Amino acid sequence: LKELCYKWNYFGTGFSASPFLLHPLVRAAVMSFDRILPSGTAIGCASDVQILGFGFTFLGYASPPFRCYFGDFGSTSARVVNNTVIECSTPLIQGAQYITVNVSVGSLQNLTVTTSFRVYDPSDVMVTSIAPQAASYNLVGVVKLAGFFLDLGAVSCRFGSFMTSLAVFDPARSVVSCLKPAFPDTERERT
Repeated sequence: LKELCYKWNYFGTGFSASPFLLHPLVRAAVMSFDRILPSGTAIGCASDVQILGFGFTFLGYASPPFRCYFGDFGSTSARVVNNTVIECSTPLIQGAQYITVNVSVGSLQNLTVTTSFRVYDPSDVMVTSIAPQAASYNLVGVVKLAGFFLDLGAVSCRFGSFMTSLAVFDPARSVVSCLKPAFPDTERERT
């Protein structure tokens, strides 16, 4: 961001313009943290979370490191995915509670993302039925889970070592619908 101005010189016979730099190169980042997804994790689990906002890549390669702080339970390094997403992992947190999540950017500390990140007891989530109970390993299909779930703003499903974020939570019916991927032939016996 530089402001190029023109200095007018009078030489007796007329004016001539020569450019000069009015201000030295100054870079400033404008960032906003909008929300964190998912907005919670289970007691004793390290979960990957995404912090959504904007302005994360404005400084480019000169960007200072980002860190995520989870209450008094520690911090983890963060990875800038793009201008609107930062990813980090939660530390292992004991005890069901709500905690504050902050981000630091270089020497800027305690930039609050949320004050209501939920740490929940895993027994609060229960699957009571799965349909269908069997399907072809090499075809894509929808799997529906019914039970008791928490709405943490983001849903994903894991099928063995395969994870999909193509999932939807219907809180009115307490059903999670997941898109099962087509597994490769190497997974035929495991699925």
